[in-house]
This record gives sequence, structure tokens and C-alpha cells, in this order.
Amino acid sequence: MTSIPYKQDMPPQGGFADVPFRKPKAVRGLSGAALFAIGTVTMFGGLFIVGQGNKTRRYWREEQVIARRNLVPMLQAEEDRRFVLAKRAAEAKEAELMKNVRGWKMHEKIYNTDKFVTPVPIPELGLRK
Repeated sequence: MTSIPYKQDMPPQGGFADVPFRKPKAVRGLSGAALFAIGTVTMFGGLFIVGQGNKTRRYWREEQVIARRNLVPMLQAEEDRRFVLAKRAAEAKEAELMKNVRGWKMHEKIYNTDKFVTPVPIPELGLRK
């Protein structure tokens, strides 16, 4: 077997051409630091906008409280006037209904206290709210 001549394949003179075995680098988007920076800026921007909204809402709420505080005396005066008129009408109706009852005294206290007690609304007497 040693007598068989063989020929070994050899590269051509100057070598083979380069084989392109690397893929071109893929575009993968922004770096981690850039994404972190964008997220941080977005978060703080949103918090700033929320804070400005809270300030505006607080201002309008305070204005509403002041307006209500200033309206309470007027509304209370109107309610007192309505109550006095309704009470007079109820007393007149009571006097008319109870005129024939012996021992009935007008303006007699029905509650066992010296404090003013708002009467229970009685539809028949006109003391409705």
C-alpha cells in the first residue's frame, strides 16, 4: 500500500477568499441607561402634573368651603323664618282642633326639658321640612 501515490488537495496560491461568517449587528433599540433616564423623566413629569392638579383642586375646594361658610347664615335665616311661619300656622291649627277639649293648654311644654327641642315634623300640622 505504500506504493500508491496520492495527491493532497492544497489551497490555491494566495489562499481562499474570506468567508463572511459574522451577521451584521442587529439594531436592538435604546440602551438600558437611556431607557432608565426616559422612564425617570416620564415618572417625575407625571408626578409634577399630578401635584399641579392637586394644587388646583385644593384651591377650588377651599373656595367652595368659603362660599358655603358665607351662605350658611343666610340659609339658616331662611330656615328660621320658614320654621316660625310653619309653627304659627301649626299653633293656629292646633288651637282650632283643640278648642273644645277641656284641660288643654296652649304653649304647654310637652318635653321634660328646658332646652329647645325641634318638633317632629307632623304633616297634619304643616311642620314639614
